[in-house]
Amino acid sequence: MRQTSLETILIIPFVVPIAAIVGLVGYVAFSNGQTVNEVASQLHHDTRDRVQPILPTDSATPALIHPIPVNAIYLSQSNLPSRPNIQPYRVDPTLPNFLGNAYSQLNLAKINKFLQPKNINRSTTIILCLGLFVSTTGIVILIAPWITMLISHSATKAQEDSRVQDLFKYIFNESADAIFLVDAETLLILDCNRRAVELFEAKHKQELLNTEGHLLQKERFTAEKLHSIAHEVKQYGYWHQELEYISKKGKVFWGNLAVRAIDVAGQKMHLVRVSDITGRKQAEASWQIRQRQEAAIAQLGQEALIEADLSILMDWTVTLIAKTLNVDYCQIMECLPNGEELLLLAGFGWKRGLVGQARVRSEKESQAGYTLLCREPIIVTDLRTETRFQGSPLLQDHGVVSGMSMRIPGQNQPFGVLGVYTTQKRQFTDDDIYFLQTIANIIATAIERKRVEEALRESALRESAIATVLQRMRQTLDLDKIFTTTTEELRHVLGCDRVAIYRFNPDWSGEFVAESVADGWVTLTTEQQNDPSLKADALESERCIIKTWDGSENPSVSNPPSDDSLQDTYLKDTQGGAYSQGVTYRVVADIYQAGFTPCYINLLERFQAKAYINAPIFCGQKLWGLLAIYQNSSPRPWRESEISVVVQIATQFGVAVQQAQLLQKTQEQALDLELTLNQLKRTQAQLIHSEKMSSLGQMVAGVAHEINNPVSFIYGNLTHAKEYFQDLIRLIQTYQKTYPTPTAELQQLIEEIDLEFLLYDWQNLLKSMEVGTNRIRAIVLSLRNFSRLDEKEIKRVDIHEGIDNTLVILQHRFKTAGNSRGIQVIKHYSQLPLVTCYASQLNQVFMNILNNAIDALENQPSPRFITISTEIYPGLKQPTMDDGKAKKNFIVIRISDNGSGIKEDIMPKIFDPFFTTKPVGSGTGLGLSISHQIVVEKHKGQIYCTSTPEQGTEFIVKIPLENR
Repeated sequence: MRQTSLETILIIPFVVPIAAIVGLVGYVAFSNGQTVNEVASQLHHDTRDRVQPILPTDSATPALIHPIPVNAIYLSQSNLPSRPNIQPYRVDPTLPNFLGNAYSQLNLAKINKFLQPKNINRSTTIILCLGLFVSTTGIVILIAPWITMLISHSATKAQEDSRVQDLFKYIFNESADAIFLVDAETLLILDCNRRAVELFEAKHKQELLNTEGHLLQKERFTAEKLHSIAHEVKQYGYWHQELEYISKKGKVFWGNLAVRAIDVAGQKMHLVRVSDITGRKQAEASWQIRQRQEAAIAQLGQEALIEADLSILMDWTVTLIAKTLNVDYCQIMECLPNGEELLLLAGFGWKRGLVGQARVRSEKESQAGYTLLCREPIIVTDLRTETRFQGSPLLQDHGVVSGMSMRIPGQNQPFGVLGVYTTQKRQFTDDDIYFLQTIANIIATAIERKRVEEALRESALRESAIATVLQRMRQTLDLDKIFTTTTEELRHVLGCDRVAIYRFNPDWSGEFVAESVADGWVTLTTEQQNDPSLKADALESERCIIKTWDGSENPSVSNPPSDDSLQDTYLKDTQGGAYSQGVTYRVVADIYQAGFTPCYINLLERFQAKAYINAPIFCGQKLWGLLAIYQNSSPRPWRESEISVVVQIATQFGVAVQQAQLLQKTQEQALDLELTLNQLKRTQAQLIHSEKMSSLGQMVAGVAHEINNPVSFIYGNLTHAKEYFQDLIRLIQTYQKTYPTPTAELQQLIEEIDLEFLLYDWQNLLKSMEVGTNRIRAIVLSLRNFSRLDEKEIKRVDIHEGIDNTLVILQHRFKTAGNSRGIQVIKHYSQLPLVTCYASQLNQVFMNILNNAIDALENQPSPRFITISTEIYPGLKQPTMDDGKAKKNFIVIRISDNGSGIKEDIMPKIFDPFFTTKPVGSGTGLGLSISHQIVVEKHKGQIYCTSTPEQGTEFIVKIPLENR
C-alpha cells in the first residue's frame, strides 16, 4: 500500500478548516456588508494594488468620507450606518499612518461605493471566497515543507536532548571520579554521583548532601581561602589543587580537586571533580623515600671507605639510619666473646649513658637471640603482642611498639644485630627492609675490612718479630746471646716496659735468666742477685702458698711476714701449674681487676707490673720456662696480635733451647753410643712394642678426645634442657590456668601429642640420657687417664685411679660368655697417698698382669674371680734405719686369680723376653718382660710372682712413693 506523505497529512488539517472559514465568511458577507467591509479593511494590504488602477483621478483630491478612525478600521470595530445614508467627509488625519504616504489621498468613499451590496452579488461572493480559498491553499502548500522540516527538526532535537540527557546521567553516575554539584553561593553540595559515595565511604548519598565540600578535607579552607577560590573560579572559570581528604570512616587519601563554573537553568553552580590520586602520591612518596635511602646508602658507602675509626663510623651510621627511616631509636648491638650477651655499641635516641654500657641477653627466647638465629629480617608490628620471643627490657623501658631488626653478618659468626624502633605502630615497607639490609651489609663489609687491615698490620708486626728471632737463632746456638738480643727486640716491637725470660730449675723453682727493661724501672736479673727473695717461684697464681724463710706455712696474722720474706710457691708445688696442663698463655690487663689474692698482687707489685702476658717455653714436651711481658706504667688491654707474637716467640725460644740441648745431648750420646749398641738387641723388640703401645695410646687418646667433645656437649646441655623444659612446663601450666578452656585446635593438638604423657616421660628421657652420657664420660675418662698422653711422663697420681681405669677398659672381658658366669673382681684398697711415677707406663703394667689373669681364667669353671689389694709397705709413715736416714716407703699392689696356676719349671722364665705359654698368634711374650722393665728400671721397684698349681697365681708389684 502506498504511503501518504507527511506533507499531505499536514495539508489536510490546514485546508479543511480554511475552506470552512471561507464559506462561512461568504455567507456572512452576503447577509451583512459590514463584515465584508471589515474583511476588506483587514485585507487592504492585499487588495490595494488591485483597487488603485480603477480609482478616479480625483482621488488625489481630499474627499469627504464617513469619519471612521483608521484604528477602528484596523481593529474591525467600525459601526457603519446603513448604506443609503453615507455622507462624504474628509479623510481622517490618522489614515496616512496606516496607508503610508503613497495613499494619503485615497478616497475611501469610492471603496465603500465599490463594496455596496448592490455591487456584491452571489457570484461575486463565491468568486471572492474561491479566490480566498485558493490563495490560502497555495500558502499552506508553500509553507507545508517548512512546517514539516520544523516539526522534524523539533522531534530530532528532542531525541538528541533526551540522548544527551541520558548520556550526561550515565557519565555523571558512572564516572571514575567523584563529581559534585555545588551551589556557587552557599557552597553546599546539591548532588553527587555514586563514585563520590564510594570514595568518601558514606552510607548513602544524603550523608554528603547539604554539606560544605571543604569539610571533607583533612585541612579545611579558611574563609579567606574560600573567597580566593571563588574569585578565581569566577574570573577564570576553573580552579584545581591536590588535597588530602578524610572519608566518613576516617581513611585518609589524596585527591585532585577541580572546580568549574557552570550555569544550570539560570542558576550559578560549581561542577566539582575529586580524582583519587592516593596511588600516585604514594608512588611519589615511595620514590622520594627510595631516592633518599639510596643517597644515604651511597653516602655511607663512601664514609665506610674513608673513615678509619670504626666507632665513629658506627655512631654516624645509626644517626643516618634514624633520620632516613624517620624512627625514634636505632641501635648496633655487638656480640660479646662470652656468647651470652650483646653490647649496645652505637645508638640513636637512647637514654644518656646506655651506649657502650647497656647489655642484652642473646638466648634464643630473646629478641636479639632470635634475630641472630634467623637469616631474614625480623619485623615487629606491635611488641606488646609479640609471641615469637620476649622483648628486651631495653626496648620496653623506652616504650618501643614497632621495630625491625636483622643480624649483621660476619665471616665465621654474626657480628651483632642492627635494629630500628618506633614508639608508634608502624608498617615497614619493602624499601625500608631493603635499605636496612643494605646498611647491615655495608657495616659488615666495613667491619671485615677493618679486621683485615688490623690483621695485616698484626701479621706484619708478628712476622717482623719472628723473623728477628729466627735470624738470631740461625746466627748462633748460644742461648744467652739469643735471649739478650731477642728480648730487647721484642720490647721495642711491643712497646712495653719489660720483657723477661724465666727458667724453671729441676725442683720447679726458678729465676730470671734474661731481661730487657725500659729506663726508670728495676732490673730484676740484677736485683735478684742482691735480694734472693725476688727469686720467686711463680709468675702466675691459682692460689697463693706463702712461706717465710724458716719454712713455716701460714704465718700468723698478728705477726705477718715482711714483704722481703714473701714467696709464691704455686708453680713449684704444682710443677708448672696450668702451663703443664696445656695452657698456651695467660693475659692480665689489670692486676687489680683480675681477682688475684693479696699475696700474689704483693709479689707482682715487687715486679712493678700492672699488666702482663705470660707464655710457656717448652723444650720438646717439657716445660722449660716462661716468657714474661710486663707493662709497669699502667694497665694495658693486650691485642690479639701482641698475644700471638708473644706465643710464637715463646715457641721459637723453645726450639732454640731444644736445639742447644740437642747439641749438648748429641755430644753426650756419642760417649754412650757403645753401651747403647750392646743393649740394642735386647731392647729392639721392646721398643717396637712400646711404639705400638704408644701408637695405640695415641689412638685411644684421640678417640677418647673425639668422643668426649660431643658427649660433653650433650652432658653440658642436659642441665639447660631440664631448665628449659621446666620453664616450658611452667609456661604451659600458666597458660592452662589463664585459659582453662583451650580452643578446638589446641585440644586436638594436645590429644595428638599426648601432652600429659610427654610431660611425664620427658624426665625419664633426660635421666636415661644423663646415665648414658655419664657412662660414656667415665669410659672416656678412663681411656684418657690410661693413656695420659696429654700429661708429662712422671707425676704424682692416684694408683687406685689407674687400676680402676684399666678395669673399665677390660670390663668387656669380665662379662658372661656363653653359659659361664662372668669373672668377679674383688678389690681391697687401702688408704694410699699420691705416688710419683710414670702413670701411663704403670697402667700398662696393670693391663698386662690383668690380661694374663683373664686368660688364665678363660677356660676355668665358675666361680672365677680376680682379687686386687693395695697397701703401704712396711706400713709406717716415716720408718727409719739404724743410720738415722729415712727409709723409703713402698706401695704394694697384689693381683691374684683362682686359675690353674703356673708350673714351677716355667716360673723362672716368665719375665724373659719373647717367652710365652699361649698358642701361636695369641701373645708376643713381651708383656711381662716390659712390665718388669717398667717396674724395676723406671721406678726402681720390684715385681715377682707366686703360684700354687690348681689354686691360682699372684703378682706382687712394689714401687717407691717418691721416684726421683
